[in-house]
Amino acid sequence: MKKLTLIFSLFVLGMSMLVAQTVQITGTVTDEQDGTPIPGVSVVAVGTTIGTTTDVDGNYRIIVPSDVQKLEFSFIGMRTIEVDIAGQTEINVTLAPDIFGLDEVIVTGVASMTPKKKLSISVDQISEERLKEVPAISAASALQGKVSGLTIVQANGSPGSAASIRLRGATTLYGSQAPLIIVDGVMLEGTLADINVNDIQTMEVVKGAAASALYGSRAGNGVISIQTKRGQNIGAGQTTVTARTEFGESRIARKMPVSKHHVNKLADDWASEDRYTKYYGITTYGDLPSHTNPDSLGYVLEGGLTIDPDHYMDNEYGLVQDQLDLFYQPGNYSTNYVSVATNTGKTNFMASFEHATQTGVVFKAEGYKRNNFRINVDHKFSDKFTFSTSNLVIKTFTDAGSMDFFSLLQLQPDMDLLRKNPVDGSDYRLDVDQFGTTINPLYLLANTQNEGRRNRILSSYKFNYMPFDWLNLEGHYSFEKQDNYSHWFREKGYLILSGYVSPTGGQLSKSNSQQLSQVFQMTANFNEVFGDFTTKGKLSYLYESNAWESFSTGARDFGVAGVPQFGNTDQTTAYNSSSNGEIRAENIFGIIDVDYRSKYITSFLYRIDGASQFGEEERYNPYFRISGAWRISEDVSIPGINELKIRAAYGTAGHRPPWNAQYETFTISGGVPVMNVYGNKNLKPTTIKETEVALNVDFLDRFSFEFIYSKTDAEDQHWRVPLAASAGFQYQWQNMGTLRSDVFEATLGAELVNTPNFGWNANLTWDRVRQKVTELNVAPFTTGARGNAGDPGVFFITEGAVFGTFSGEEFLRSMDDMAAQIALLSDPGERYEGYTIDDFTLNSDGYVIRVGTEGTVNEIPVKFYDESGNPETRTIGDANPDFRMSLANTFRIWDFSLYVLLDWKQGGDIYNLTNQWMYRDNRSADMDQFGKPANEKKAVDYYKALYNVNTYNNHFVEDGSYLKVRELAVYYNVNRDLLGRIMNGFIKNLRIGFTGRNLYTFTRYSGFDPEVGSTEGSGDNTIQAWDEFSYPNYRTLSGTIEIKF
Repeated sequence: MKKLTLIFSLFVLGMSMLVAQTVQITGTVTDEQDGTPIPGVSVVAVGTTIGTTTDVDGNYRIIVPSDVQKLEFSFIGMRTIEVDIAGQTEINVTLAPDIFGLDEVIVTGVASMTPKKKLSISVDQISEERLKEVPAISAASALQGKVSGLTIVQANGSPGSAASIRLRGATTLYGSQAPLIIVDGVMLEGTLADINVNDIQTMEVVKGAAASALYGSRAGNGVISIQTKRGQNIGAGQTTVTARTEFGESRIARKMPVSKHHVNKLADDWASEDRYTKYYGITTYGDLPSHTNPDSLGYVLEGGLTIDPDHYMDNEYGLVQDQLDLFYQPGNYSTNYVSVATNTGKTNFMASFEHATQTGVVFKAEGYKRNNFRINVDHKFSDKFTFSTSNLVIKTFTDAGSMDFFSLLQLQPDMDLLRKNPVDGSDYRLDVDQFGTTINPLYLLANTQNEGRRNRILSSYKFNYMPFDWLNLEGHYSFEKQDNYSHWFREKGYLILSGYVSPTGGQLSKSNSQQLSQVFQMTANFNEVFGDFTTKGKLSYLYESNAWESFSTGARDFGVAGVPQFGNTDQTTAYNSSSNGEIRAENIFGIIDVDYRSKYITSFLYRIDGASQFGEEERYNPYFRISGAWRISEDVSIPGINELKIRAAYGTAGHRPPWNAQYETFTISGGVPVMNVYGNKNLKPTTIKETEVALNVDFLDRFSFEFIYSKTDAEDQHWRVPLAASAGFQYQWQNMGTLRSDVFEATLGAELVNTPNFGWNANLTWDRVRQKVTELNVAPFTTGARGNAGDPGVFFITEGAVFGTFSGEEFLRSMDDMAAQIALLSDPGERYEGYTIDDFTLNSDGYVIRVGTEGTVNEIPVKFYDESGNPETRTIGDANPDFRMSLANTFRIWDFSLYVLLDWKQGGDIYNLTNQWMYRDNRSADMDQFGKPANEKKAVDYYKALYNVNTYNNHFVEDGSYLKVRELAVYYNVNRDLLGRIMNGFIKNLRIGFTGRNLYTFTRYSGFDPEVGSTEGSGDNTIQAWDEFSYPNYRTLSGTIEIKF
């Protein structure tokens, strides 16, 4: 601390200056379009940190040093202007709309507040105006379709789940690709799904290591910084109350097709029974007049199934029910929000409350409920000393139930899920499958409590002291505290199917985790004009602490029913676990941004991070950035060109290793410690090095275009590497490879029409990402999603491989490949001895088969084999899309507005494990042969060969392309003149609308939704396009009323 104080003292003394005389300037700011005053406009003395805001009537007063030459006027959605003082004491200005956001002020990743047009790095800002076009369910999905190079995947529809976010290409082989999230200075450790959108003023997206270098070893995936409303954008002396309510309904958007026919031989009189299916050779309850118990209808009394001689799944069921309709039921969606904001001149204040519910679409599950309380305050003690605080309290409740999506899709359509259990008379008979082990998923949902509660506090406190008009000293402390509680309960008498239905003693488990993350930061900011040079800089020290602890406990077999307490369980069945840990880091960095006459712009940054996750011999690591931009249009006047800028940047950021990776760790087995992971004192953070070049051009007063190319090398990747048995330990975390990504991004914004009664704005984003492993210092391996515990992952990692490719067995689709296989394995005793190419052909599905077998039980698709005659593991798919593109259109017709967001993903494969498992139980719609011409039918044996005993293979790799109508909103803004005549203008704004989310998806993908993913195997949803019986995404339609007083 003494060293830091000395640094700041020298810094201040080294840049000291004489205190100048002051002058008072007053004036009014109005809107260029209608001449109305604009409250809340920021007025800043250029080259200083002195500023003020206009009051409710657009008036301002500012006292500045007499040597200040210009005032800067800025307001959200308006073009920023600078005005020469030139001895004036009254300066009145008008502001024009900023259609393309050139004058948006960026605060993230830069030395201090910087207009977007003066950036030399990639930072996108999304304003409140764009966010409220279709207010997102949470901040996690608010950026969908608004920023190029941003991948957002809502991998499942589970209420309260956060969308996965990736900026540009992948930077890590292990773990999440998610960016660092900062909310009002709080570095989030918890989920972004809890942050409500109605409070957000702006979201800034810092893409790539060059831009995010300011945040060092936590920012290898980029940064998203969220600033919430504070009341500073309303006029002095003004108070605004906002109330918004939204209510709607959610429904499953698209059902996965299932087979409606079967392969089993029917009884001769099967058509006479419509309550169940009558099979050949089986006596069923209901066959005789004496069978009168409705809960037993259709149950087998004796006999077994016989496969129809033709082996075709084209036989009808006696009863066809839509089981998905029983499981997926409409649910409610609602948001109720109210906020109060005021500005007294010296104090601005915003308080808000929001209650949100998402029931989801699953039978009996309550889904997700959230209550958010916020208080933000800024106070100006004097012209030199200010204080700011942001505080958010979050309380959530989640009822996830016990959702057996696997059993749901294996149910046959004649199974009656609503009958009672003969064992105890309870609802939803468990053993609905008379010929297998599929259970009734409704029983699990109705008889399982699976609840979670989460309490979070996000708080930030900031003090600013301005000893000179060019220097600002800042102290900042923030923390996030969260407490997670879970409760899982099944009552005594809960039924299970283990050969036969039997009651259990019940089960109870509880868990709790607590976490406290803290950040302390001291910063010196300076802002000075030296002739034609404007210089902004900062020097900062940052300390981080993140501590957590957790426990879980459980037991079985209650003594009596109705008392879900551990004291009522058999104590010999009890089990428990606990853990705790802490991470600490300290970082120091400096940045200086310089621009010459607003034409030539440079930025220099250097940072050193020290973190407890780094190995003992690699405790401190440096990061840096150098960037520059040339605003050509400020030097050269080009007809039709409003702004032309080229820029380039090179920078580094990083990833920290897992918190315990550098240490020796042990597992306990039978009370004895067993060596597990061998420590690594030389474990380094991953270093992400990025080169970026970009072009920005605004033209014809209507269009704004940006093109960016970035190349990233993520070196020193972390992986838990298996060790030889002689090492004693099983694994060691090592730096073992490099991951490269090449990214192309483009954005085109257009104001196509702008008349008093009609307007049309459009924004197009496009990106293409290519990523591969360029260096691997360990043996190739598989990782990621898998179908069963112990299976190898489906994603293959080897040097030169594209990151995101699937590996597995492959069925041949080419006669040329078949010829090569015959040549490879034609020696005596080998697989194709004596065969020629004439013995094979392509079937109607495009697979190579033996001639003469199509449509018979002997039709078996041919696999690739290696030279030893074993099935060869090959690359069978690539999850990376060819490109992603989004088009947002906003139409304004009189007082009505229409917003439509289209989201297009072209290419990118999905591994459909859901469909593969359905082949096992004859439930896939692919296998249904009813209605097919006789010469096109295929035996069930053919599909069993493709099922391949659940071994990954190319048959279940599908094209994941889609075009989604992601968002649609229609709003009516009640005319202000009309509002002015109602209650003397008490209501300032009234907005009524209809909103649709995830409305429709155009795709050839056979599953519920092509927007899928998996984090299994320490992977990421944005990389692993893997479909495995997940909660499907759903459509939500809602109505909204918003009032401002």
